[in-house]
Amino acid sequence: GLQGAPFPLAPYELYLGSILANPYCLLTLLLIPLAIAWDYEPAAMRACRPVSMAPEESAATKPGRRRVVLVPLAVLSPAILLGFPLFCGTPVDMFSAAGWQTAFGGDGGPYALLVGSLLGLGAAWALFPRDRGIQPGEAASQGAGSLLPALLVLVLAWTLGSVLEALGASQQIAGWFSLAQSPFWLPLLVFVVGCGMSFVTGSSWGTMGLLTPLALSATLIAGKQAGLDPAALQTLSTMVIGAVFGGATFGDHCSPFSDTTIVSALASGCSTPAHVWTQLPFAALSAGCSLVAYSGMASGLAAWQATGLAAILMVLWLQAARTRAFTRT
Repeated sequence: GLQGAPFPLAPYELYLGSILANPYCLLTLLLIPLAIAWDYEPAAMRACRPVSMAPEESAATKPGRRRVVLVPLAVLSPAILLGFPLFCGTPVDMFSAAGWQTAFGGDGGPYALLVGSLLGLGAAWALFPRDRGIQPGEAASQGAGSLLPALLVLVLAWTLGSVLEALGASQQIAGWFSLAQSPFWLPLLVFVVGCGMSFVTGSSWGTMGLLTPLALSATLIAGKQAGLDPAALQTLSTMVIGAVFGGATFGDHCSPFSDTTIVSALASGCSTPAHVWTQLPFAALSAGCSLVAYSGMASGLAAWQATGLAAILMVLWLQAARTRAFTRT
């Protein structure tokens, strides 16, 4: 989606720049500990009460040893991280920021992920409990099979995105966005579209795969039409990337069609509708504050300033909700 961009295409640099322009995910990470510490329970959450597990269910869900999980993770993460400089194709200084930037911008990513995953899988295989009633090979094949639907959705999303791009959809979308007063309102519109797509489809990966090339192409067109210089256009592109990621994650949190929502409900021992209704107020709060953040970005605030403003607004809102709860009590 960024072909022909007037600024250097450094994927990892653009991704890192988009983190502060992704207020939805950052505000959600802030909301979780605050909701726990302040005992924040929306009406939908208060309506649900804990249910005691039957003795046989409690025995079946007995947790395993911590090292069975922690050791493979301790192998997986460093192996992937070290694989980037080892497989990037050029010698890099691993003790400098410039060296890591070169490593992350190289071609070693697929090899690092493959080798690191194989090493992590080997560690998990070696530590696999023998009293689980399932063999390690069978568990590994089931885990790999669970990825096939996500890969299929991703391939179909790429296909649809290519078809829409060939039909000139990005130019049409850019024409709609050009009606806005400033191209810097584009991240807010992309975030809203991403929230709608991810909620209706239930696929964050599908939303990213479909929306990313269209939104970035529209960003280049709208930015050039507005006469933005390369630096401003790069900043706008990072904001759009953050908006795509945030909007796609919204559906993961509360869509009744999302595999993440369904698995979370199963792991929590509640029904999927109950999990959706109790999750919606939290997701809506983060999304609403994110709209404030993107409005601030469109008004000229830096991404970190707008996200910080939205975080303050969320804290004040939670404080007010907490005060109302104490008053009712």
